[in-house]
Amino acid sequence: MGSLAGLSLSYNDFLTDLAANETLAEFVRCKIRQLVSDPCVAEILSPRDYPIGARRVCLESDYYTTFNRDNVSLVDLRSTPIVAITASGIETTASSYELDGIVLPLVSTR
Repeated sequence: MGSLAGLSLSYNDFLTDLAANETLAEFVRCKIRQLVSDPCVAEILSPRDYPIGARRVCLESDYYTTFNRDNVSLVDLRSTPIVAITASGIETTASSYELDGIVLPLVSTR
């Protein structure tokens, strides 16, 4: 169904059973590998360090296929963390990226 509700109907115990959660996680990883042509990029995008449902599952249309475009690249901030936000963009431990804008998530402290 392409939604978290659809996944919940198919894997109704994924929030309470770690084995079921891993089954769902592998299903999601398999779908990502089908959509992303570069296996290295697909691996970076595949959730592994947290249970499915613990963070927002990205199910938007065309999100993963966007990484197949020539003008799109993935910057893995786990392996090359941000060291500075500059006047022209972002600097990581590996490179500097000039950007027109930066979108940051709103995080509540309550």
